[in-house]
Amino acid sequence: MARKMYYTEQEAADLLGTSVDGLAQYVKDQRLQVFKDGNKNMYKGDEVESLADDGALGDADPMAR
Repeated sequence: MARKMYYTEQEAADLLGTSVDGLAQYVKDQRLQVFKDGNKNMYKGDEVESLADDGALGDADPMAR
């Protein structure tokens, strides 16, 4: 079960150890889905946590390429 239903852009980036630009790459690679809440980008908690648990950190960082 997700700790949070949705993460803000900065929260998701921090949890995944990447930048906000890195999140955009995850979305482009279809590894994360972005949701708009007004002018804010939000990310589903279970998707972010799953990526973090699967080791999306470090070498898998899309901005590390």
